[in-house]
Amino acid sequence: MNNLYKFYPASFLVPAVFVFGLFFVLPTIMGFGLAFTQYSVYQQVLTYNGLDNFKYLFQHPQFMSAFWNTIEFAVFSTILKTVIGLVLALLLVQPLRSGSLLKTLFYMPCILSPIIVAIMFQTVFRMDGLLNNFLELMHLDFLRQDWMGNGKTVMSTIVTMDVWRWSGFNMAIFIAGLQSIPDSFYEASSIDGASYWQKMIHIRLPLLMPALTINMTSNCIGGLNVFEQVLGLTGGGPGYSSQVIGTMVYQSFSQGYYGKASAMGMIQIVITLALGVLMYRFLSNKEVSY
Repeated sequence: MNNLYKFYPASFLVPAVFVFGLFFVLPTIMGFGLAFTQYSVYQQVLTYNGLDNFKYLFQHPQFMSAFWNTIEFAVFSTILKTVIGLVLALLLVQPLRSGSLLKTLFYMPCILSPIIVAIMFQTVFRMDGLLNNFLELMHLDFLRQDWMGNGKTVMSTIVTMDVWRWSGFNMAIFIAGLQSIPDSFYEASSIDGASYWQKMIHIRLPLLMPALTINMTSNCIGGLNVFEQVLGLTGGGPGYSSQVIGTMVYQSFSQGYYGKASAMGMIQIVITLALGVLMYRFLSNKEVSY
C-alpha cells in the first residue's frame, strides 16, 4: 500500500501528459513523417519521396522570399525590442513618482490579443490612417504612402507593430535584472570616482547578461516563428512581399498540400532550434558571476 502512495503525486500529471502527447507530440511526429511524402488532398496515398519536398522548396522563389523575410523580421525585431526594452528599463528603474504607472502602460501591449493589435495598426498604417494624417498635419505630405501596400515598407510596418507589442516585456526582464544588482557595487564604484557611463559599461551591462540572454533568445525564437503578426496585419501581401514561413505553412495546409507544408514546418523548427541554441550558448558564455 505504501508503494502506491509513491505514485500518487505523479498521477496528477497523467491528464496533462495525455493532452500534451495527443495534441502536440503526436502531431509533431506525424508532421515529421509527412515531410518526406507527397501526401495531399489531391494524392491521398502516402508516397515516400525522400528529400524532394525540401529540394522543391529551396528552389521555389516564393518560399525563399518567405525564408528571407522571416530572417529579416527576426533580426530587426530582436535588436529593436532588446534595445528599446533596455532603454525603458534604465529610465524606469530610477525612483519616479509615476514609475509604476509607466511600467504598467509599457507592459500592457504584450497582454493584448495579436489580432486586436493587428487591427489597431491597420488604422495606423493604411492610406487614410493615423500616420499619413499626422504627416499631412506636419506638412510632410511627400512622406505619405501606402505603408502596408508598398513592398519596400510592408515588413517595416510588421516589425514596428511587433516591437511596440513586446518592448514592454523586454523592459520587465531588464528591470528585474537591474534590481538584482547589489547596491554595494555602485557605492564602491562611486567611491572610486566612476562616472555614470563607467558604471554602465563595467557594472550594469556585464551583470545584465542573464537578462540579455533571456530577452534575445526569446525574441529570436519568437521572431523566427512569426505568424499571427503577418496574418493579422497584411495576410502576406502585397503579393508575397510580407510572406513568411509561418503563413506559407498555413496556406499550404489550407490548400491541402500536407507533405510540402510539413516540410516547411520542419525547416522552420530546425532553423529555430539551431539559431536559438547558438544564441543562447554564445550569450550565456558571456555571463559573469558575482
